[in-house]
Amino acid sequence: MRQRSRYSIDLKSIQQDSYEERLLLDDAYFASLDMAEIRSGRVEAHIQMRKTAGLFDFHFHLCGEVLISCDRCLGDLTWPVNTTAHLVVKLGDHYEEESEEVLVLPITEAVLDFGWLLYEYIELSLPLQRMHPEDECDPEMLRRLGQMEASRGGQPNEEGATCDTRWEVLRSLQNISD
Repeated sequence: MRQRSRYSIDLKSIQQDSYEERLLLDDAYFASLDMAEIRSGRVEAHIQMRKTAGLFDFHFHLCGEVLISCDRCLGDLTWPVNTTAHLVVKLGDHYEEESEEVLVLPITEAVLDFGWLLYEYIELSLPLQRMHPEDECDPEMLRRLGQMEASRGGQPNEEGATCDTRWEVLRSLQNISD
């Protein structure tokens, strides 16, 4: 099998019915993508492929950890990654994404570059809210956030957190209608 780059596979040149590879996605990999969400990391990618009647059935397992920013204090946050993904690649006349798991590549090119796919699979495995436990956040940043909220006119709610006064006005209107 001939490979164009570290993360590309020429599907037309695959002779065997299966393919397996392990790659280490390290700081250099994440830096080469120049994305802001994941700044660095160390993730092992285990890639398995089975070839059957014009279909290439890929299974990806990604395990390791990445460095992201805490949504609350903006400090460095190391997050574990352990995810799997499945992709079926077919060869056809033109490029088409039939679904999230089915990709058609032009038979004239037939090269799968999975470097970006691996990043997407890692990114999609991360939670929407990425935060330290509150006691691990940067106390100086939390203090500054509290000052900014207070200067904006926020008022403490039942839990002691500040609440935007516009929401309080809406809540009072809701109480009137009840």
